[in-house]
Amino acid sequence: MHKGRLAAVPRYLGQDFDHTAPGHRFYLYAKLWQPDWTLCEEEGNGTTRKSARVAELAAISRLTLNEASRPNPNIALVNALVERQQWLAESILRQPGRRILQLPARAVAPVATGLGMEHPLENGFAFLTPYGLPYLPGSSIKGVVRAAARELASGAFPDLDPAGWDEQAIDALFGPPVADGEAEDAKRRQGALRFWDAFPLPPMNGSLLMAEIMTPHQAHYYMQNEPPHDSGSPVPIPFLAIAPGARFEFVVECDLRRLREHRETLVDGERWRQLLQAAFEHAFKWLGFGAKTAVGYGAMETDTLELQQRERAARKAQERAAREERERAEQEARAARLAAIEDPLLRELEQLLEERPNKDEPDYVFLIPQLESGRFAGNEARVAEEIKKRMEAAGRWNPEGKGSKPAQRKAHQYTLRVLKHLKE
Repeated sequence: MHKGRLAAVPRYLGQDFDHTAPGHRFYLYAKLWQPDWTLCEEEGNGTTRKSARVAELAAISRLTLNEASRPNPNIALVNALVERQQWLAESILRQPGRRILQLPARAVAPVATGLGMEHPLENGFAFLTPYGLPYLPGSSIKGVVRAAARELASGAFPDLDPAGWDEQAIDALFGPPVADGEAEDAKRRQGALRFWDAFPLPPMNGSLLMAEIMTPHQAHYYMQNEPPHDSGSPVPIPFLAIAPGARFEFVVECDLRRLREHRETLVDGERWRQLLQAAFEHAFKWLGFGAKTAVGYGAMETDTLELQQRERAARKAQERAAREERERAEQEARAARLAAIEDPLLRELEQLLEERPNKDEPDYVFLIPQLESGRFAGNEARVAEEIKKRMEAAGRWNPEGKGSKPAQRKAHQYTLRVLKHLKE
């Protein structure tokens, strides 16, 4: 390159990719690598690497998937994953012998997942490949809920209601434990439940991820077999976590045919659903999901507001379906009634009455203008006779003009209009 000349390169090169999925930034694009894929060199007491760790985690944690100020493809991506699960759940519900439990929840504490994965920051994080979005694996969810069911069934906690859990129910729903040498038979011993991955959605206002710090003390005692003392130098360790307020959708699939084979009583009245909800509630409150649950991470609660909204939506859907069914039955009854009328003219009259916009309007009030418009040319007398019958049945036929009340005078006017066509 000649001196004084600048190379024309794309502006985005070398800049931060704000819309890059957090998982890709955490692993592939982390600002910790040298061109040869080795970590950046430490200076002094590891200040360079330590500062790079904190800075990179802070940058990743600031990624807000629900940022409305500018479009973010990660928003569409995480919503697409959730919508795909919803579509799959609806398709499964249409299949015989299969049911779905959907339970919305919110994190009330940070959720650390995948800390044991290898990473230059010493603590990894569970991102779904290839999307680069955080998630809770279904296998992890199953393990936590099974542990909650075992605690409820054990009776070791007198203050806890077992909610109907026992070892037989656990084996039927989760599958009995597989001993050594029985791996080939594991499929036959599979339980009736299948736990889906859970994808966290960001809080209404805030980021989905956050940077946390753990500071282990007495490392010289635990790792170097030295006597404990207070003159050590604790090293803060940063790690990623899902922020409190994140929304989760737990989806569990139940194979009713398999469940009937092992515990048919759990199918009656959808008893399995009640047991599973109780186990989730216990896991939310006492166990937690992910890592570091012993110090309060991973605690959740059922999103009661979302449940209430879904219940209202379900009721409205049921009411709408019932209303549509009634309307369909009424239409079929009307069609059958019209088909039973042999006289084409009378059938046409009934068809007009069925299609009138105001069903509360008396028949004769609607038919008289139709008669006067010339619609029934050549059949005026027959139509007028039919209108007369309907007015007589309603007590509104008044050729003599009896009575002085407005309704009686109006009935007399209608009668005169019909008589005009009868005389013709």
